[in-house]
Amino acid sequence: MNTNTKKPSNAFERLLATSQKNPIYRRYLPISEMFGNLDYRGTYESSLSFHKEEKERNEDVLVKNILDENSDFDAFHDALEQLYQGDGNEEENILCFHSSSLCALLHFYDLKRNTFSLFLRPNHYEVEEKFRPNEVSFEVKRPLFEHSSNIDVCLRGSAGDRDVELNLESKYSEYLKLSRKKKYSLHYLPLFQQYLQNIEGLSCYEEGGMAVLQSSFPRYLEMFKQMIAHFEAISQAKEKNVDSYLGLIVYPFFGKKLVQLQKDYHDLAIRLNALYFSKKVTLLDELLLYGKNCGCTDLKANLFYGEKDFLGCVGPFFVFDNNQSIVASPTTLLAIENERFMNSPLSHDSFYGDLRWAGHEFTLLKEEYYQYPRGRVLFDLQKGKYLVYLDKRIKSQEIIKQIIRVFHLNPYYCELAYDEHYSDKEFSL
Repeated sequence: MNTNTKKPSNAFERLLATSQKNPIYRRYLPISEMFGNLDYRGTYESSLSFHKEEKERNEDVLVKNILDENSDFDAFHDALEQLYQGDGNEEENILCFHSSSLCALLHFYDLKRNTFSLFLRPNHYEVEEKFRPNEVSFEVKRPLFEHSSNIDVCLRGSAGDRDVELNLESKYSEYLKLSRKKKYSLHYLPLFQQYLQNIEGLSCYEEGGMAVLQSSFPRYLEMFKQMIAHFEAISQAKEKNVDSYLGLIVYPFFGKKLVQLQKDYHDLAIRLNALYFSKKVTLLDELLLYGKNCGCTDLKANLFYGEKDFLGCVGPFFVFDNNQSIVASPTTLLAIENERFMNSPLSHDSFYGDLRWAGHEFTLLKEEYYQYPRGRVLFDLQKGKYLVYLDKRIKSQEIIKQIIRVFHLNPYYCELAYDEHYSDKEFSL
């Protein structure tokens, strides 16, 4: 046995080594420079967490690695404190990359900038109304049997003229671990027998004083138990004049396991919603997805979860046509990175050469690239902002609008920047 095997030291090496045991970590490799040191978790070193110094608080670690200067730090602090009140040992696990609580926290803590999109239908009505949340709570406990049902996220708000409460169970990667048999408290047996009849391949029975849920093929059995528990607990504690909804939101690792989960969830929703008039709780018809129904409010968190639909592009551009229009080469934010900035590898010289080779009309008028105004869009990992480098003499609203449109930028996360490199005197204005 070789005892001198060198352990991976930097973030990229640790992510690479961990991804060989746990494939979900592959998606972090392109953004490894975002992180400082990372720590292994568990005996098998198949998961990672953000590094924490001896006297450092979890909150400080997350602020340093995931939040940016636009973040609502007070709202984040309050939400984190709520998470610690739950029964899932979140204070110990919150720094883990694949923490479902961390995923829920970063997507929902800031309702002022939240991108949550959902239309709710009053039960048995065709009209859908947009849900507008205005209050969020984490780890909401409701009594159930001898314990309690812990809802990961509870959103309160309105849909049309109705007061609405939406309860969400959050999953990151748990649903990828499949099983054929699970045992639960015997209290669940009558509920399983009532709600899970005729679901393909599923059966329930008593064994050794426990309720057994068994499947003829591997699937995520915990979903059935958790959603039934929440459904019962919400029904028993339901407030008058508030429409209660329940749903499951997951991070989408696309593949057969997610497809099976979507089918199982839909089958369960049909059975539970048939009891609406006695339970007064509606289970959302379809599974919700992080990145589709809800994106992170902070750009660094968007990058962490790979929600590219919410991200812009980086790259070089030229200003042509008497400073009236731009020609750009935008590329995905995950293209290339260094210690602080995410950038495109394409230089202005090479870009200009490509344009001349293609016969672009303005490049045929002048021999060298530096004879035209130019700029570049970068992403600053520390600030969590796009930096638009442009000559100070070219800052018309029309040019800036074109840059924002072509690079798919959110103006809220943009900052104009200036550098001597983009301020040559060679070009005329």
